[in-house]
Amino acid sequence: MRICFILHAAELEEPRGDTVDASSAQRWLTEQAKRWQLPCKIGLSSQMAARAMVVNDNPKLLLNRYSDFSQGS
Repeated sequence: MRICFILHAAELEEPRGDTVDASSAQRWLTEQAKRWQLPCKIGLSSQMAARAMVVNDNPKLLLNRYSDFSQGS
């Protein structure tokens, strides 16, 4: 059975910090997953409407290839 979760955050009036493209976000999240010893893969997809989605059957976080992501403040 395949279970997917869509990640959602409330819209912010102004972006916090700089934004990065999906490839940069993927590299950063991959580094963090290794650092935190999380057994998951971080991938890019052009087949989804959400900015990010968790695939549960083989731990994977998919990022929408066409989205930008905030680095936070």
